[in-house]
Amino acid sequence: NQMLGRYKVRNEVLQDYVNRARLLVREFTSFGIRYIPREANRLADSLAKKAAKQKTEKGVDVWSRG
Repeated sequence: NQMLGRYKVRNEVLQDYVNRARLLVREFTSFGIRYIPREANRLADSLAKKAAKQKTEKGVDVWSRG
């Protein structure tokens, strides 16, 4: 996946998030990723879509802290 460098992140904004996440992961003694299909996690998928829509409609970066 993108976090482990197996796939390239093409979107510049997403690349920034992946870079931040990679730095944060270094702070943990252990780290793992488990794939969960959208169909199996509809609530998270719905919330992610709403967050992305908010950013698009209002021009607000919902992931920034500050």
